[in-house]
Amino acid sequence: MNDAETAGTGAIFRSTYTHAFQTGSEDNTDTASIGGTLLEYDPGQGCFVYEGKPVNLQFLLYANNAKAGMSHVPGYVNLFYGIGKNGAVNALAGNMLRAEAESLRKAEEALQKQADEQGEQIEALKDSDYQNYQGIDFAPDSVFAPDDSIYEIVEDEYGDPSYRLTHVNNNPMYQMNLTNILPESCREVIVELTARRLSEGSQLRVQMYDRNNGMSHSNTAIYFDLTNYYRRYQFRISRVNAGNSTLGIGPRNTVGTSVQFKNARILIPDERSKEFPQPLKYFQGYLGTVDFSQMEEVALKDPILCGIDDYAAVDGLYLDTIELYCTKQRTVTFYVGCIDQYGLFQELSRFTVGVRKGRNLVKFDDQKISVPDGYGVFAAWTAEMAVYADPLEYGFHNLISTKADYYENEQGYSGYPLRQMGYMVPMRYTLTEKTLPVKLDEVSAAIDGIREETAYFDERISGLEEGSGLGGSNVLIAPNGVKYQLTIRSDGSLDTICSIPKKVLVLGNSLTLGFGTFGMAASDSRHDYYYYVKEFLLEHNGSLEMSRYGASNWEGMTTSEERRKCVQGFLDSYTDGTEDLVIIQLSDNVNTDEKRATYAEDVKTMLQMFRAGCPKARILWVASWYGWSLNYGLLKLPAESWGLTS
Repeated sequence: MNDAETAGTGAIFRSTYTHAFQTGSEDNTDTASIGGTLLEYDPGQGCFVYEGKPVNLQFLLYANNAKAGMSHVPGYVNLFYGIGKNGAVNALAGNMLRAEAESLRKAEEALQKQADEQGEQIEALKDSDYQNYQGIDFAPDSVFAPDDSIYEIVEDEYGDPSYRLTHVNNNPMYQMNLTNILPESCREVIVELTARRLSEGSQLRVQMYDRNNGMSHSNTAIYFDLTNYYRRYQFRISRVNAGNSTLGIGPRNTVGTSVQFKNARILIPDERSKEFPQPLKYFQGYLGTVDFSQMEEVALKDPILCGIDDYAAVDGLYLDTIELYCTKQRTVTFYVGCIDQYGLFQELSRFTVGVRKGRNLVKFDDQKISVPDGYGVFAAWTAEMAVYADPLEYGFHNLISTKADYYENEQGYSGYPLRQMGYMVPMRYTLTEKTLPVKLDEVSAAIDGIREETAYFDERISGLEEGSGLGGSNVLIAPNGVKYQLTIRSDGSLDTICSIPKKVLVLGNSLTLGFGTFGMAASDSRHDYYYYVKEFLLEHNGSLEMSRYGASNWEGMTTSEERRKCVQGFLDSYTDGTEDLVIIQLSDNVNTDEKRATYAEDVKTMLQMFRAGCPKARILWVASWYGWSLNYGLLKLPAESWGLTS
């Protein structure tokens, strides 16, 4: 169908719409005729074909009896149903709509199934000990040790047996056969150990492999950096198949690598960990078992806060446990926070816990206490809470602030800075990737998202069945997921506007541009509303063009002719017709009866002039500051007269 074929038909609306002509409904016709060309429906390909190939149909939409001067066409579907005089096009439109409705129903069914599965998982989480696991100590039954490698079991300075390994020309590994321990269905284990490096830059290597085939036949090796001090590590390692049941621990296969590790454990997660992997733990603070009852107590004078500078090293962690040794029963307030450039504590959150005399292990895995990267856990300290002399050396420092540490700098910044002390704070804690409530929230949020999607599908299906477009709106969705708004010009021609703008113009009063280079009431140019809108749009289109200009002079005028000339000046100076989004932020200074006398009509004139001068643009009118309700009704009048959203 071309222009020649439509000549003389009195066509008013014209647009092109390309669509893969598909059908998912049994009652659709098996053939269709367009311009004398017969198309056949191929069930195998799920679409109409011509000479065996899927057909893309391009429609030139027109109406034989359309009314001249129609100002609103809600969507392309209404056009299809409104042109019933042309049976061929109408038949094709009906097929397309039925096919899309069927496709949406299938998508909705898939989403509902997913929601049901998520709901079952929530119930399983609430009702199970999915984080339970079987734990066994690492007990090597052999050593892979080339003649020129160095390996030995030694007692370290803490009195613990440990494994020392050094790579010379090949890497030694202590091996433990887990064949008779791991269930056949197990596809990952969690390894927990304490390790340090003995040479600069050394890394630890941990690997699961089939001993019969050798380590080179497995790609499950993982490496991670160590420090000069012992730290406790926990990590997952994959088991590719039931044959991969030997666990090896040693140095990275690099000449000169030397490591030392001890207290290794293998954790075998619950079977349900396939769906909900057990969260890894991060260990902050002292290691091993410390008997504080055998250490010398020290009472601090006027303490305020105590902690350690062993902070979270990654984001997304939550508090798992706190272990605190206390000399008497009491209530302790804990804080999550960080230390600023002045050594002062900056609080993120706080919580209070009752503790007894002696060792306390308090679990927080049923809560959602976030500990971001660079933050740590501290405790409010009192003189009755002891610290301990002659602490063992670890890779962190014990911190304290007291009333005597108060200071104020030249800028008037004051507080109680934390400083290092030569005593040991009897506190350590563990962090975890996700606590159970966080997991439940994530699953619940996923279900909510699915429900929103199914509600959207319901609306679209309803709209298609009723012939009202996409739920009655004039929004189309392209195959790539980008939304377009269908719009009609004064001459009756149709056009689409992309929801992701390329060129934006903002006109406004002092809230838009009142402090020289940024909007009034903002602290700086990076905190006014224009900046936030621009940053949001840039996330979706990195090549965005966006500009703003002051237009408060329009608000101060009192006649329609003055305002019309003012708008024409805006168009001549600030637009070139390629804008696809115009934001008008005006009304706050229309604050007298004289200024409001022709305000409603002048708003309508301004919108009409911008619609003509920027034909490809969506126009948003933003109002207003101080809840200036007297102007609301006047703004709604032109919007409602055109059937626009207000």
